[in-house]
Amino acid sequence: MKLKMFPLVIFLVLIALLACESTSALSGSPNPENDPVSGNTLKEPAVVAVPAPIEDVAVVSAGLFPRRYFVHFKSGLPDSCHKFDKSDVDRNGGVINIAVTNLKPRGPAECTDTRRMVNRVVALGSDFRAGDTYRVRVNAVPETLVARGIWAYKQISEKANKGLRTRSCRSQPGAHF
Repeated sequence: MKLKMFPLVIFLVLIALLACESTSALSGSPNPENDPVSGNTLKEPAVVAVPAPIEDVAVVSAGLFPRRYFVHFKSGLPDSCHKFDKSDVDRNGGVINIAVTNLKPRGPAECTDTRRMVNRVVALGSDFRAGDTYRVRVNAVPETLVARGIWAYKQISEKANKGLRTRSCRSQPGAHF
């Protein structure tokens, strides 16, 4: 008799477990953002990315070998609700585009008219051929990068040395160096 009841008990336990699992899924806290019953779908984000106004752009280089190039730019935050988001670099041959974005609230918000500036530096790397000219655009503000090699540094330093006076230090009797 006990052996005949065993499959029945197992069957009832499985049904009870399945019933508990399905009711816990239904009775769990509903997700108001994605609830097909109420018609709510995922909410739109509270902020949206917008192009940042660019005030100033400069291309600078550092190091001799390999020479590394950077773009320094100054972007604006029009009011207290705008926050700097990011800058994305896209290089296609001789053209380098840098997209700078701010985040702002999607809907109406109370903001002060305090205009602020953000200074950023973006590394472009060292993969530039000496003597070539590259076009850099930061949110449509153009700038030019002329790649220099070590030869350019030598020419500049030779010109600088021609204008320098040199003093010779001669040993004089009684002088200790």
